[in-house]
Order: sequence, then structure tokens, then C-alpha cells
Amino acid sequence: MDEETVNQFIDKLEPNEKLQWSGKPYSGIHFEIKNFENKLSNNIVPFVILLGLLAIFKAFNFFTDLGFVILIICTFAFPLATELINEIFIQPLIRKYTFYAISNQRIIFLSRFITSNNKSINLNSIKQIRLHLYKNGKGTIQLDSGNEHHWTEKIRISKNYYLLQKNRGPKLELVDDASRVYDFIKELQWKMNKEG
Repeated sequence: MDEETVNQFIDKLEPNEKLQWSGKPYSGIHFEIKNFENKLSNNIVPFVILLGLLAIFKAFNFFTDLGFVILIICTFAFPLATELINEIFIQPLIRKYTFYAISNQRIIFLSRFITSNNKSINLNSIKQIRLHLYKNGKGTIQLDSGNEHHWTEKIRISKNYYLLQKNRGPKLELVDDASRVYDFIKELQWKMNKEG
């Protein structure tokens, strides 16, 4: 545990709580093709609808041929550019100001990006833990307390457009030595169940 990360959680602990582990996510650029494709497909839907409407206008000769080709290129280039900006600049910046801690009672998530945001989940309320490991040893640990909805739900984006996404619990994203952290959480849960 490095001192900078530990200092973030000193005032967040209850009197009978002891800090067992703390860490930060990887703050560099991280591309995962599967997630990138999902995000891109969610972003491209409104632009494809717009392209369809514009194709109708093209049929009535409202655009020149060159203007329509440029419009098609922009329809696909804009969502791609926004997603690349998100993955290259915004996500690394968010991860830079994110901290994780595991105490003997709960897992604490702290984000200091723009505003301070704290979340925690009790170890004994976690029903399922999933580990997604990358080749470099980093990984993401997805936590499920059983309160989250596991079906696809509609999230309203605008008056007529809904984004479909799965609602999942919190996660320890891109942590170093993720398999060791995963095993540590399971061990703490086992100890709590044995004592309780």
C-alpha cells in the first residue's frame, strides 16, 4: 500500500475498521476491443438514424453527391472520434483520481475527479465476484451485491432515444495484480462468514 492512497482513506474508516489493502487503477490508455465495439455501437445508433433521414432528403435532391458522401463520412467519424477522445483522454483522467480500499468490513471506492464521490459495499453483502484478467496481470473485479438488475434496462438519453445497457454493481477497474486482490476479497469474505 502506497502512502498517497492510504491517506485518501484515513478519514473514511469507521473506528473498528482496519485498512487491509488500497490501490489505484491503471491511469494510462487502455483499449479493450470488446468494450470499445459496444460503446461505439451505442453511440452510432442515433447517427445511423440521422443518416437514414438524410438519405430520404438525398432522394429528393436536397444534397449534391459530394455533400452526401461527406455527410456519410461524418456520420461514422463523429461517434468514432468521441469514443477515441473518451478512451484516450477522459477515462485515463478519471482513473487518475480514483482510489480503492479494502477494509476488514467493506470495499471503498473514492473518486476525486471534479467532485468527491464515495461509495462502499459491505463484504458480507457481496453475492458474486467476477474477475476479468488481462495479459499484463492487471484486471477488473466486478462486484455483485444482488441488488443490481441483471436484465437489460432502458436508460433515457433523450425524448425519443433509449440506451440499452446492463446495470451492474461497482468494480475495481484495472488494478495491479488483480488475481491476488480477488483472492484476498474471497479470503476476507470466508473469514467473515466463519466468524458470523
